[in-house]
Amino acid sequence: MKLNGVNSSDTWIFVLPKSCMNGDGDNIVMSLPHPRTDKNTKFLINVCDETCKLFELNRHQNECSSWIFNEQSVLADGSLFISTPFDPLYLILNELLNEETGKFVLINQLFSGSCELPDVGLKLLNCLPSLEQMENIAESTGTAEFTAYRFNEAKTLRWLKAKVERLADVVSKRGVMLGVDPAEGATAFAFGLISDYLPSKLSTKLGRYLGIEDKIKKRKSCGSQPSAKKAKEEPVEDYSKQLKTSNIVNKKSRPRSHKCLDKVDKRGMKTMSSFFTVKSKLKD
Repeated sequence: MKLNGVNSSDTWIFVLPKSCMNGDGDNIVMSLPHPRTDKNTKFLINVCDETCKLFELNRHQNECSSWIFNEQSVLADGSLFISTPFDPLYLILNELLNEETGKFVLINQLFSGSCELPDVGLKLLNCLPSLEQMENIAESTGTAEFTAYRFNEAKTLRWLKAKVERLADVVSKRGVMLGVDPAEGATAFAFGLISDYLPSKLSTKLGRYLGIEDKIKKRKSCGSQPSAKKAKEEPVEDYSKQLKTSNIVNKKSRPRSHKCLDKVDKRGMKTMSSFFTVKSKLKD
């Protein structure tokens, strides 16, 4: 398999779909900031038969592991790269959010500072089923050859809401039980999965847009209040005051003979404990 963007001296182990193993196809490995973590993550673009697909390469590595291949060679790096399909709009959306000028920008200019490979933006656009999908997250202007885009928050939130609802519907149909309210649990579960591919600020806005954050806050506020049963079981009096008052009562209820003994002059009198102490030997 031919890999562009990888040194010829590097040897990696991949788990890829059969379409990527076609000898006539072209596979491009590149590093781009992940939308959620903003850390460089490896992605693979597969171009075959005029179709273009994007995959995320998830690296799995165990300590003290290596690979033996061709029955002759040993690869010290025991990493395994597993490919999973990735929606190109998430990568484009992340770069649009990072464009702080708020102006229309050509797609290749968006990725000029995050990837060394040329024409990355156009390659990602080719991975989309149609260019009309860009209208889900951005406004566009220009001609068919030179189209510039600008982030649109309202469009993006509507698009993400539709994705959450479709995913929640699939989860519900499969009978996955999530919480007391199945519909609400499926929506929260789908929201969590989609948020794994969104920047934290956009994820927070989506949660508010779906009303999920308000429900979580209500649950927390309800959970912080003790129930009526627990409230009854909690002590409502200060027992230390009762102990102090009990000592005073005990002193008042002492017998009369003890009270008279307290008035006796005890100077020069030995205590009972002095008769039981060990006497020290006299020195010669």
